[in-house]
Amino acid sequence: MYSYIIFIFGLLFFIEYYFFSNDKKYLLIYVLRYILVNIFICLIFFLFYKKGLYFLLLLSFAKLLVDIFFVFKKLVFKQTDWKKYYSKKPIKIITKKRNNNICFILNVLKNNSFFGGNVLEYGGGNSMVAEAISNSFDVRKFTIVDSNKYGIELLKNRNIDNLNARCESIFEYKDEKIYDLIYSIGLIEHFQENDLIKCIKEHFRYVKDGGYVLITFPVKCFRYMFIRTVMEVFNLWRYTDEVPLNNKKIGDILKDYGDVIVNEVNSKLILPQAIILVKKGVKLENEK
Repeated sequence: MYSYIIFIFGLLFFIEYYFFSNDKKYLLIYVLRYILVNIFICLIFFLFYKKGLYFLLLLSFAKLLVDIFFVFKKLVFKQTDWKKYYSKKPIKIITKKRNNNICFILNVLKNNSFFGGNVLEYGGGNSMVAEAISNSFDVRKFTIVDSNKYGIELLKNRNIDNLNARCESIFEYKDEKIYDLIYSIGLIEHFQENDLIKCIKEHFRYVKDGGYVLITFPVKCFRYMFIRTVMEVFNLWRYTDEVPLNNKKIGDILKDYGDVIVNEVNSKLILPQAIILVKKGVKLENEK
């Protein structure tokens, strides 16, 4: 019996991971996860109380139908609540891993001859990375753009020299091509399809020729999918519009804008993150 439980659990997870982990089919993903958990619970329940199996199955799938119409619809394509995210302090293990990622990013910049200049961060509300970059490099002007007003207000508590904080979306922001480094930490995965490509392009609009663009995002892998599944089951997942990406595919897209000099995955994080550094070498079409 235990072998059947393991087989069914593994098979359903395999099907979900390889065939349904697409943002357009997010409802199917959620329903499949729900069914998977219910089947697993039912099989465990069956080992101890066989007569209650059919009743439990009926009750579980009745709840599934209710959730499809009243719960899942609210979750599908729902934007991440960034004010709620910024308001809640992360647990210590998350903070520790986040510091590891900051050190990883700083080392990537130092090892590739970035010394300072004008810096722009997209999606940098309450940014700790900006504070670390400000303290580690000679930054003449530090612009941070984020569409969340609360996240921008929190920047006042950060030690960032020459700060220019702007409450705008990445598509609304206008400036001159003056930046030596433009970067984002965990931003592009919140855009889908055409908006994803537009978001990537905006990273290169105001960076100087020969300047740097650094982009990080979660990588689609077994560990990510497993941890996210567990957290969603217990309603702990907060990044409702996040879609993990393939760093090789994103790297291929970035080759159109310059030389990809770093494309690595920081696997020491709980949810592995890709870090890609590009040295701009070509001009964008319709830059102005």
